[in-house]
Amino acid sequence: MKSFFAIKTNALVCSILLLTGITHASKKQKTTNKVKYLYIISSAHNDVGFDNPPSIMAQHSVADIDAAIALAKSNDVPGVVWTIETFWQVREWLKVKSESEKQELINLIKQNRIVFSGAYICPHSSFLNDFLMDQNYKIPTQWANKNGIPVDWVMQNDVPDHHPAYPKYMAKNGIRYFLLGANQKFNPDFPEKYSNTPFWWASQDGKDSVLTFICGESYDGAFQYYGMSPGTARFFNKKKHPELKGKTDLEVARFFIDKKLKEFKDRNYPYDAIAAIHSMDDWGTKNILKLKEGVELWNAYRRDGDPEIIVASPRDFLTHIEKNYGNQLPTYSGGNACIWGSVRRRHPELTQRSIEQSRIFQSQDHPNMEEVEKMLTLYGHTGANDGYTSGQMSKALGIQHYEEFFDMAQNWVSTHEITKNWPTGKALTLTQPKNKRYKHNGLYLKVTDSLNKSKQIPLSAKAIINKRIEQVNNNHIIIRYKLDRYQLPTDVKTSVLWYWHLQNENLNKPVDILQAGGNWRFKEENLGVITNYFFAPFEFSIGTERFIPHGVFSFSIKANGPYLSAQIMDQNMKGEFRNKKDKTYYEELTWEESMTRSERYYEFAIEIITHK
Repeated sequence: MKSFFAIKTNALVCSILLLTGITHASKKQKTTNKVKYLYIISSAHNDVGFDNPPSIMAQHSVADIDAAIALAKSNDVPGVVWTIETFWQVREWLKVKSESEKQELINLIKQNRIVFSGAYICPHSSFLNDFLMDQNYKIPTQWANKNGIPVDWVMQNDVPDHHPAYPKYMAKNGIRYFLLGANQKFNPDFPEKYSNTPFWWASQDGKDSVLTFICGESYDGAFQYYGMSPGTARFFNKKKHPELKGKTDLEVARFFIDKKLKEFKDRNYPYDAIAAIHSMDDWGTKNILKLKEGVELWNAYRRDGDPEIIVASPRDFLTHIEKNYGNQLPTYSGGNACIWGSVRRRHPELTQRSIEQSRIFQSQDHPNMEEVEKMLTLYGHTGANDGYTSGQMSKALGIQHYEEFFDMAQNWVSTHEITKNWPTGKALTLTQPKNKRYKHNGLYLKVTDSLNKSKQIPLSAKAIINKRIEQVNNNHIIIRYKLDRYQLPTDVKTSVLWYWHLQNENLNKPVDILQAGGNWRFKEENLGVITNYFFAPFEFSIGTERFIPHGVFSFSIKANGPYLSAQIMDQNMKGEFRNKKDKTYYEELTWEESMTRSERYYEFAIEIITHK
């Protein structure tokens, strides 16, 4: 296969030699491995709500696509110039461009010079119902089909969330290939069985499948683990690998690539191609030319047995795998949609409103698609960060981000309308000794101080404005709570916990969660990472008990007792934001400053239905 980045002239080769100090003798060395091709996907990760608020990230997306178009037109970079991570970025660009500019982008996509993913966002998927899950792929693919540039692949970065319904809804919308650049720094790594190896990911009913590759080094793997670009790899690894100081660019690239190839060889990787993503948070297109130089250098001085590096699209890599190995690949099903969804507890009322509004969208024949796209934006994996989650932002930007998401939801169902529609019944007065089932039911407070030490205490009576248990019918109760958030401690990080004593016959019974795509059995139908908690925003069952939450609950079952527990909201004590002009100075944002748009009183409920 001929490299997209083949050396064009002897003059260019000479310039590379002068810059790197490489001699012709370096090409005579030999290596042995089965991997013949390293595909690199050139992109940028636009972390909306972590790097910048939505409006600023939209501006950056427009600038990135403009810069990629200019490079593609200049022919300075051969092959695939740029992979646009999400259709959200494309949509923001389309909003401000003329028809002629739009056609120019479409033409470059047709030429495979610029490509875009067939997903609207990289979501917290456990909160998506069937309608939103479908729209995440339908909106991009419909636009693509309308403009004669069908897209049949998806790239999802950062969030390691991998919903078991993805294959079903991807296939429904013509998606056949899936590349996952999962950030595994905050959770257990994907098992080797699934990571850095291709497989067919099947839907739960086995009717659909997508060819999948999980990049085990995350979306910045090409930078940090493959030495592309060498200068950037040297910078990020100066503490971990001080021996790289003074090494030439080619020596740096060989150090990293040889190390990775040994890992593939040690695990008996049987395929001739691997992939890595060349992306960083909000870095834009500034590293395209550096990547080009690094790839040209590597390919010019490959030793016998070294892989050729090809800058390409996810589709290019996965179609190569399918063509050569498609009928040899294993097939797996399952998934885990729970990872990182805990940040939704920081915005309990906003998430509660989005869950209820998504039910409304799903029930409508013609929902307002502008509002639907706003909701998908909110469900982006860092869209729920609160005002005091600093990320890469300044204090002012943190508050701006918080305000912008509340503005997005201004037309959605209100909390008053939500609580008004909850089922009602006759109030129950329970005496604990006679009703052991309810003995451990209640709210508690988990507090974490600045030293990260935690303890659990009863929730103050001042904070509980209302607690009411109502019997809807003989087998159906609803427990309602109303909290005063101003009565929670502000000098520590707090989490409000809810406990429920399971019936004896339901102890150790499996948890069946109703979510997009159907039922999913917690821990038993996993693919990859297994968590000890689960999200079930719609409903779930444990044996004879069926639960319907109204709010944001992350559930777990306590191993030391027959309790179902849930964290239902988090409230940080403060946020520290690096001042971008003086990086040694940190601005502090208190909880009161950040909560100007949040409601003081938070109401939530859970229905419990017993069936035999």
